[in-house]
Amino acid sequence: MSQLKEILEKEHERATIEQCTVIHLFRKGTFYRAYEWSAWLCVTMANK
Repeated sequence: MSQLKEILEKEHERATIEQCTVIHLFRKGTFYRAYEWSAWLCVTMANK
């Protein structure tokens, strides 16, 4: 399982425009979850 520190590091390391188009998924039990910018990207892409 991913730790909160690892999640925040991944989400805050976006420095270029290419990195802003990547969705990071983190496994929590049997599910995968997206946080912060990745979650926003999932919602944005689902609404297109």
